[in-house]
Amino acid sequence: MFNKKLLLPHSFGLSFTQSEVDFVIPDLTTDIPLCIDPFLLYRSKDALLSNQHQNLLAIFNQGIRYYREGKEKELAHLIDFPEANEISFGYSDRHSKGSGLGTQLNQLLSNTLSASEPLQVRGLRHIEELQLVSIGIGADRVSDIAANVLKEFLINYTQKQAKLWNIPLTPGLPISHYFDFESWEWSDGYFDLPKNPITGDPILLVPRRIVRRLPWINYDDFVNHELKMFLRPTPNKRMPTYPGMAKQEKLQIAKQEVVKLTRESLTLLDQYIRRKEKEGSQAEPLLTHEQAGDTTSNYQIGENFIARLNNLPSGRATANEYQRLIFEILNYLFEPELTMVN
Repeated sequence: MFNKKLLLPHSFGLSFTQSEVDFVIPDLTTDIPLCIDPFLLYRSKDALLSNQHQNLLAIFNQGIRYYREGKEKELAHLIDFPEANEISFGYSDRHSKGSGLGTQLNQLLSNTLSASEPLQVRGLRHIEELQLVSIGIGADRVSDIAANVLKEFLINYTQKQAKLWNIPLTPGLPISHYFDFESWEWSDGYFDLPKNPITGDPILLVPRRIVRRLPWINYDDFVNHELKMFLRPTPNKRMPTYPGMAKQEKLQIAKQEVVKLTRESLTLLDQYIRRKEKEGSQAEPLLTHEQAGDTTSNYQIGENFIARLNNLPSGRATANEYQRLIFEILNYLFEPELTMVN
């Protein structure tokens, strides 16, 4: 329906660009092919973000305990992750409403655990591991899971960023299915948030420092590196080929083979995770304006900052405007180390 982008600042008559702000500027007409990467939470020096990673693991490992105890209703209620349309991330084609996982995930988790008793004992160390042991989970689903668990954090973050950048808030917009860790329950509520003028839905902003094109721990990386190295020494250990099949069907059957092998050999999974953790300093978030789709050059941005500084009158009357401009410059030069969180 919409062929052109409608970025958030343009919709509200604001002038900031992607290079100036800490969050990913959403396109209000369609999903952006990005994901929240839980590994960036894991390695964050910000305790608020690293605690979110612990929350993710706590939910799933509690789900595994429910499974082992035969508590099917409790498992179904806990492991429930619909698509978080409020953040407009995903890999759907030209729209912003995807399927998410919803209540399907508890069945996928049950199937995975029933096929891998060692995983019941081991638990999850990173929720991205689900891509490697479950057929129905990919990078976009990992992002959906993270977004659901982070919703309360993202609500607070969005309100603070909206105040900083003069983004209008609409009172009492509904947010469904956010996890309340005090009551250990999924909850619904009403919050003051930006409103998408096209869909009428609330908008949640996401810090760029937890966003990547693909999760650092991902299926393709596992197959192309760890799995191929594992299969290489023995000639009869190789992934089958499927001549004459459609590409999508080949990929689906190939993933079934990968998942079966990974469930049977958790040492292979552990080896991969150890390597990814060891190389974690290379897991760079989506920080640069070029990556985020801002075509303004570094030279242009620098010249704009200089011009704004030169044109800003001195004196008490413009003190607040000066402070904000300095924040923009620091944010651009030193992100993510000096970005505002609290």
